[in-house]
Amino acid sequence: MATGLRYAGRVAVVTGGSRGIGEGIVRAFVDQGARVVFCDKDEAAGQALELALREANTPGEAVFVLCDVTREEELQTLFSETLRRFGRLDCLVNNAGRHPGPERIEETTAQEFRDLLELNLLGYYTASKLALPYLRQTQGNIINISSLVAIIGQREAVPYVATKILARKLHKTPLLLCGPRRCVSSTFKAADLHVELSRTPRPKPPAGAQLTFGKTFTDHMLTVEWSEARGWGRPHIRPFQNLSVHPACSALHYAIQLFEGMKAYRGPDRHVRLFRPMLNMDRMLRSALRLCLPSFDKAELLECIRRLVEVDQDWVPESNGSSLYIRPTFVGNEPSLGVARAHHALLFVIQGPVGPYFPGDGFSPVSLLADPRFVRAWLGGVGDCKLGGNYGPTVFVQQAALKEGCEQALWLYGEDHQLTEVGTMNIFLFWTNDDGELELVTPPLNGIILPGVTRQSLLDLARKWDEFRVTERPVTMEELQRALREGRVREIFGSGTACVVCPVHRILYQGESLHIPTMDNGPELARRFLKELLDIQVMLGAVVGNGATGDPPGTFYALGLGVGENCNSHKPLGQPVHGTQGPGPAQDLGVVLCLSPDSPFSLSLFLPVWPGGPRVDGESLTVTGLPPPQPLTSGFPALGSFPSSPALPSPPLPLPILFSLASHQGLKCNMDIQAGKLGLSGFPLAGRCREEEEDSLSILCPSFFPFSSMPLSSQPPPAISLQSHRDWDPDI
Repeated sequence: MATGLRYAGRVAVVTGGSRGIGEGIVRAFVDQGARVVFCDKDEAAGQALELALREANTPGEAVFVLCDVTREEELQTLFSETLRRFGRLDCLVNNAGRHPGPERIEETTAQEFRDLLELNLLGYYTASKLALPYLRQTQGNIINISSLVAIIGQREAVPYVATKILARKLHKTPLLLCGPRRCVSSTFKAADLHVELSRTPRPKPPAGAQLTFGKTFTDHMLTVEWSEARGWGRPHIRPFQNLSVHPACSALHYAIQLFEGMKAYRGPDRHVRLFRPMLNMDRMLRSALRLCLPSFDKAELLECIRRLVEVDQDWVPESNGSSLYIRPTFVGNEPSLGVARAHHALLFVIQGPVGPYFPGDGFSPVSLLADPRFVRAWLGGVGDCKLGGNYGPTVFVQQAALKEGCEQALWLYGEDHQLTEVGTMNIFLFWTNDDGELELVTPPLNGIILPGVTRQSLLDLARKWDEFRVTERPVTMEELQRALREGRVREIFGSGTACVVCPVHRILYQGESLHIPTMDNGPELARRFLKELLDIQVMLGAVVGNGATGDPPGTFYALGLGVGENCNSHKPLGQPVHGTQGPGPAQDLGVVLCLSPDSPFSLSLFLPVWPGGPRVDGESLTVTGLPPPQPLTSGFPALGSFPSSPALPSPPLPLPILFSLASHQGLKCNMDIQAGKLGLSGFPLAGRCREEEEDSLSILCPSFFPFSSMPLSSQPPPAISLQSHRDWDPDI
């Protein structure tokens, strides 16, 4: 089961999508969070599928449009409706077609062949032609559904085989046209990164100092220049400095500018990690393409950012709740006036330490002004992109909210006053819905909602818990007011990189002050989300070990047998393990998942020991000196309970051991890494274990699993991998 949504926020058009292969494609897209517009000539079947998917509460959204792909005007309407509703197009799936019954070639008339060509081939061509202008903007793709008979043939279906052969050949040219038109330095490379260290490093804030957001910056920054004539230049890490721009710079005059916001956290093991950074890279590239700024390789940019964080890693705070805020920015740098595509651009990254959003142990709620006169974004606009031009106009509304005694604005949209966002945050409502079900609901990604990284993480966590209904759908102020009158609302909160979650206790709407009982209810869910994500971000549970009395440094005890026929390198239960199987010196990390070099399907769990600490009985697999084991019953186990204090007493904090043991033969592991590719943190960045049978062995899955928290540094610096799981960070 996938744990993330590969196509969240993407928009796809599927022709012939009401039944058969087309229906399967539509369902696959919406199951991964995509917004799909599908068409068919069968109106009843199309409407039935749209209704079924809506009632199934899928992560994505499906919309049916009646369309005959042999009629160009109806295809034009199909794409116009897609852009009107969702503002973009990322993928076209040409599927509409017909397979006649068995018929010899001499029995097929020329007109019958022409009709089949018009549907199976000309329909593909026309749809591709109309979609290309939109796909170029997003570097999207075209998928032409063909058939195996195009390769092996079919004796009594020669006309059909001919159309499918041509369909296979048709896709090559339009696919090339979707991508960049130039091949000159189409991306920069992290391997070319030039590092110039500052000769005058600034004093760092003392431990415990109050860190105000956006006021303090590190010693270095990353810059990469681009021009249409030369493509991308060499990336540079250089001392933090002012930028020199032309007075006619297009970013200053026409807001051709975008930015991202991400954080690096220092865990209790002193490792520095980024939280789901590929989601930021994915969103940044989409924003760039929306402004006609040049494309770039997301992995190369992320590696450059990793190097920048590594250079300035001493700036990453160690205090609880603090982090290093990272601000990638991309601007048009055209030195001339005129509203046009920029021929020069500058990508740069700055960063600085920031303190916790809520000082001390507080969890302060906010009040909101919901004024329908003000609109943040609209369908067909750029509300789903992180552009500078989206934020400047909100300052006036923020001031209006302050005058009304509110801290933030609740952005509404449409005549029915749909809730969209809170200030610069996504919004969540936790209530009992009209059907009597406990439900977490947030507005869908319909083109006016920013696809927040924290938003996606909360949805993923909630779906993993599977304790209440999780829904992405529009919510109106009328619906909210009715739920408040009926006492069904439990909590409302915003989510974002800065605060993680921010509770709401009051909404001022059309002169009425609506009391939101968020704080009256704990807020249990908001606090739970906050704790779980903060634990994930700092990887609590990776506890430092001191080594055992009488054992040499680097000794670890195996708590799980290797599984598989070729696990010769694994020690029996309770036996000390030395050498390369541990992560190195015992002070590096505590619990380690190691991949056997002899078998890609074997794992062992290692535990450091210290004087007076845990001891292992190899025969009964009992551990003394630790809290009781917590059995896991599913392939993606429930979250464990981990120490929440960042301070490490001596001896180290005890770490609960999570496992279930039934049979060593039942373990099935789906690993996306190879032996020797683990980071020093010891946790696989892209691995997961699942139970295929009841008599299976489940090995430790810490509380942050299955999120990708990536190790950035340690002492000594390890060979760092920035690979992320494809379920979390899909490619464009």
